[in-house]
Amino acid sequence: MVVSNTTWHFRANAANLLSAEFLDLIGNHLEPNGVFFYNTTDASRVQRTGCLRVAHGARFSNHLLVSAAPIDWNFQRWRQVLEAYQIDGKPVLDASCAADRAVLDRLMAIEANLLPGAVTSAESAIELCRDIVARTAGKPIVSDDNMGSEWRYSLGLE
Repeated sequence: MVVSNTTWHFRANAANLLSAEFLDLIGNHLEPNGVFFYNTTDASRVQRTGCLRVAHGARFSNHLLVSAAPIDWNFQRWRQVLEAYQIDGKPVLDASCAADRAVLDRLMAIEANLLPGAVTSAESAIELCRDIVARTAGKPIVSDDNMGSEWRYSLGLE
């Protein structure tokens, strides 16, 4: 897994970390089932680029999760990890506490966005690449040659 908390898409040189060419470089360093998880800062062109450049993926909040292999969306495993997660010996989410259980249940409900026929949007917690590509139709991808959103944002074109 490669994780990148990229700066804002409109900052100088951001295209170097958000371009199709950079995705190719990352892909060359991932294991066959490897995942690249990176911050798109809600930029639709950045999301479109990732979804068109890598075979499988989804937007999770404002990040994109992409992989050459199908992604194992195992929410039960995620819940078990969250329930077992501790800091200084204390659970981060205590399943015996009603408020924490509600948080866990809300997170697990995100899985419904992955079901066949689910209707998602840019406001959904998770959005599959097929829906991102449809939503961003007509937008160009970010490349090393077009500066992505860096100058377009300040001119109100993005």
